[in-house]
Amino acid sequence: MADLSRSIPAGGPLAAPVSAAPTLDLEAELQLAGTVPHYERHVFLCYDGPDWWPDRIEDADPDCLPGCLDTAIKARRPNLKKITRFNICEGKDGSELSNGDVLIFPDMIQYKGLTCSDVNDFVEEDTCERHCVVSWISSDCVDKRCHIFGPSLIRKFLEEIKVQRLRQLTVSACSHVGGDKYSGNIIIFGPDSKGQGAGHWYGLVLPCAVRYLLCKHITRREIVDELWRGQMGLTKEQQKEALKLRNRENARSSDLPKEKHDESVLKDQNQTSSRVARFETRERAWTALAVVSAAAVVFFASRVYKNPN
Repeated sequence: MADLSRSIPAGGPLAAPVSAAPTLDLEAELQLAGTVPHYERHVFLCYDGPDWWPDRIEDADPDCLPGCLDTAIKARRPNLKKITRFNICEGKDGSELSNGDVLIFPDMIQYKGLTCSDVNDFVEEDTCERHCVVSWISSDCVDKRCHIFGPSLIRKFLEEIKVQRLRQLTVSACSHVGGDKYSGNIIIFGPDSKGQGAGHWYGLVLPCAVRYLLCKHITRREIVDELWRGQMGLTKEQQKEALKLRNRENARSSDLPKEKHDESVLKDQNQTSSRVARFETRERAWTALAVVSAAAVVFFASRVYKNPN
């Protein structure tokens, strides 16, 4: 795991501008890059809040929606091919993320109002049709840091969203996505430079780096290599090669004006646990940031999604 202590000064509270960047050497970056297991799709089921989620999705009551969906997917798994991560996120009736809604990345699709009675049709018509095999991700967190530090990271996101006037962003919780050794995990989904859906993972992200992350990835749509773990759709080796390629490209453009780096962005780098996901679609934009506490938290913004119904 990358040792970020080398980039942390002994100064006072964070006072870095939004353009300030955390600094890691190439070796440290490579220790983060290539740590995302290969998968091709991420699915979120909107369902109540963390207090109502089972510790392990596979142990969910078969009569509740997560249990119904789990059972239906497992029954059809032999006919499916693509590996997809599956998580629960917060749902609230009457909101843009209501109970039973399903979000699919990078397809940028939101299905509205899934119920136990139509779970089988949903799996047949969507999951099987797309040759997708879903692996449930347990919502239990094996690292206590998820429970202790996650809320502070969530609060920082809310604070910075307000300060930066990112009114398109909203917040929801999501279940544990794994990777506790990289506490402070963030997944950002959105179109790449070619307009195709992409999902980028960041690790070791703490509240003091939130401002910079929002500014660079959300506002500027630039990858933060210093904290980049990998990308949905790429193997671990491809993730490492992608970082090396960007480093070479950056070196070739070194004659351009350089951005000032402020190492204080990662001050107080504790072992925090978090998860963030970003979601944007082609018709109404989404941004989703998921941060793990006992479960996780998801931020949704720029709401443009496809509703196939």
